Amino acid sequence: MKIERPQKILLCMIKDIGDVVLTTPMAEVLHANYPEAKIDLLASSVCAPVAKNNPFINETIIYDKKAPLKMILEIRKRKYDWVLDFLSNPRSAILTFFSGAKLKAGNERGAHAFYAYNFKFKYPKGPFYSADVKLNFVKQLGVTWPTDHAPLAKYYFDEGYQNKAKELYKTVGLDCDKEFLFAFSPFATNPLRELSPKFYKELALLISKEYPKAKIITTATPQQSDKLKEFLKIMPSNVLAAPETKTLEDLMIVFSKVQVQIGPCGGAKHMALASGARTVAFNNLVSGSGWTPNSPRHKYIQARVKCSPCASSCRKMSCQKSVTPEMFLEAIKEVLKY
Repeated sequence: MKIERPQKILLCMIKDIGDVVLTTPMAEVLHANYPEAKIDLLASSVCAPVAKNNPFINETIIYDKKAPLKMILEIRKRKYDWVLDFLSNPRSAILTFFSGAKLKAGNERGAHAFYAYNFKFKYPKGPFYSADVKLNFVKQLGVTWPTDHAPLAKYYFDEGYQNKAKELYKTVGLDCDKEFLFAFSPFATNPLRELSPKFYKELALLISKEYPKAKIITTATPQQSDKLKEFLKIMPSNVLAAPETKTLEDLMIVFSKVQVQIGPCGGAKHMALASGARTVAFNNLVSGSGWTPNSPRHKYIQARVKCSPCASSCRKMSCQKSVTPEMFLEAIKEVLKY
């Protein structure tokens, strides 16, 4: 098909926070190629705040999964030239199909690809960082970018966020401008991705020995508050609860003052990255290379067992048992060089 220069583009990612964070760099890439184009993002209400203030995104449209017909009519009304479905699940495929866009693009591997898209992205061979896969997709449309690596995701803070950071950290007795801060984000939506509190205790002791003045804050969602209380009970004195955050932006502000964020690969890691923090992540159910950028500021620890990553689970969980706090400390020391 003939691909015409677009005036209105919709980026579709109606899933988790990490996926939305790693979709936002495509707005920068597309803007560099089509500076006159209006670029919008379709995301859930929970995830939409990660695109706040992004200079390359004109508007974030809130996706309501309970009103699919309403969403189809809303998208059709906007008359997009391109709809780029980076998720390609049944809901996003149907919405793309009925969007009325001239170019309806999605992953060729999607179950609904045979009817939903008139341009099917071919999946690149080999392990690639998720944002780089998306870059490869848009390059198939004739979009250019100087490298094969997407720009790192970035959160654009409001003016005065530094003062807000001071206020938040003050609630836990810390001066964020003077402290050498690390963050533990030990919990995950899937508990099989988590390492034990005992593991973090040993890691905290190693960090304290290597960086005697360091403080470690521990982030958790409101739903994880009971787990956080039990976690903190066994931690050494250099580990404390993170400032309470009422919004996603507050959490990003907290991460912006952290040297390194440590935990399972998930939404917290991607938000920390976008906030400017370094990250060291544990990967067992997903590929570390698929969710970690090609950057010396970001590393992952993958178990040295044949079955990892497995994308499922087992009773042995040898992937958790084969990683050590020492491995994490070495990775922390490496990312702190940059």
